[in-house]
Amino acid sequence: MKTTSFGQLKWQLDDAHMDEFAEQLGIGKTAFYLSNQASTDQLLLPGYTLPEGTHTCRSVADLQAFIAPFRLQQSDDWINETYEYESSSLEEELKRFTAIFPFLHVDVIGHSVLQAPIYEIRTEPVEHVHTIHFNASFHANEWITTSVLLKWLKSLCLAASDPVQKRHQEAVRILQTTALSIVPMVNPDGVDLVRNGPESLGLCSEELKPLNNGMTTYQEWKANIRGIDLNNQFPAYWEIEYYRNKQKAPSYRDFPGHQPLTEPEARAMANLALRKRFDRLVAIHTQGEEIYWGFLGHEPAVSKQNVVRFEQVSGYKSIQYLDSYAGYRDWFIYQFQNEGYTVELGKGKNPLSMNQFDTIYEKTKRLLWEACKF
Repeated sequence: MKTTSFGQLKWQLDDAHMDEFAEQLGIGKTAFYLSNQASTDQLLLPGYTLPEGTHTCRSVADLQAFIAPFRLQQSDDWINETYEYESSSLEEELKRFTAIFPFLHVDVIGHSVLQAPIYEIRTEPVEHVHTIHFNASFHANEWITTSVLLKWLKSLCLAASDPVQKRHQEAVRILQTTALSIVPMVNPDGVDLVRNGPESLGLCSEELKPLNNGMTTYQEWKANIRGIDLNNQFPAYWEIEYYRNKQKAPSYRDFPGHQPLTEPEARAMANLALRKRFDRLVAIHTQGEEIYWGFLGHEPAVSKQNVVRFEQVSGYKSIQYLDSYAGYRDWFIYQFQNEGYTVELGKGKNPLSMNQFDTIYEKTKRLLWEACKF
């Protein structure tokens, strides 16, 4: 996926009339304000893809005429089509996100074993009332979850930027009151391995063969590149997982490590939660069409009420307790006693076929919108 180079627009913005100016340009006022609050002589237009170069307009009428052909539409390929990601294409995609929707911010919260950046996409609301965290691709062969999460984020950002979109008011409310934290690919090394093989990572298959149970392909690989299951790495009764797990050494799946939080990807995610203390966490996995929402009674009472809403809009089955420990959501609930949900998308054998994507996305997008309501 090649990133388009977008142009710059020189304009002296009058802060006192920002809402009126956004209305003249047909841009959502909140998205426009959040994009331009730190800008000086450069005008940032959320929902537009300006041609390369630096552009100057003499009047509002000239500006309106110039930008009109470059407005992003719901039917545009970048919004409407489905993309598959590995670490390099994710990096390019995030550049495109921040160029088209300048109210988004992208930070590096850590690095993988092989030093791939682990990205967080975040918003800074007008009035910070809530914080919600979403993550995807904790497990390497569940990379379809990144595609689902980013397609939904595009729809949210377009709705916030364009007042004629059906969910405009809903998206505006989210931008106004909710700090979003989105980690679209927790396990970049593992995703690259599953999608492109060890050579893409500068490794040879012989190095990974002992961890891969004799298999010659990597389609069943869940772990990080060191053979540690990242979603078994957190200090929430981790010892139970360690002692009962049949895997006692690094493997393509399930091995929790010899101690919790040994892996840089797991530490990055733990530190993010400790720093931000989310009000609600949604971890996206595959597969089973289920929503897990409790952990040993540490979950707040409101989780039971809210999971009913998520169940109704998605058709997924809610399950309070599992015989499972040491996951990121488990630890989050145990540590903070705040809402935590694991959503298992689709049905079948991982990695799920992209032929299922449209069906999965239709159910999941309704759940993700609902998860942003308080």
